[in-house]
Amino acid sequence: MLNSELRIKSGLTYGAYSRFEQHKARGPFLITTYTRTATTEKAMDMTLEVIQTLHEKGVTREARRAQDDSRGPATRSAETGAWRRESRRQ
Repeated sequence: MLNSELRIKSGLTYGAYSRFEQHKARGPFLITTYTRTATTEKAMDMTLEVIQTLHEKGVTREARRAQDDSRGPATRSAETGAWRRESRRQ
């Protein structure tokens, strides 16, 4: 969703990515973007809006499907059953 909003729809960045660091306990959530200095503040504001929307509404089925499709079969086959169950609950 970040890349779609910040790059595709608004053109504010060359790319936007997010991920959770995987640890035994909860880890940090990281966001990376590549934007011009002049648009940094607007890109940060839009990023926070996307996160707020995700917090309030959750991830759509379409977004989950797109994520699953983008990872390919090799990645999915390496995932554990516990991870799959946990990701479905979120």
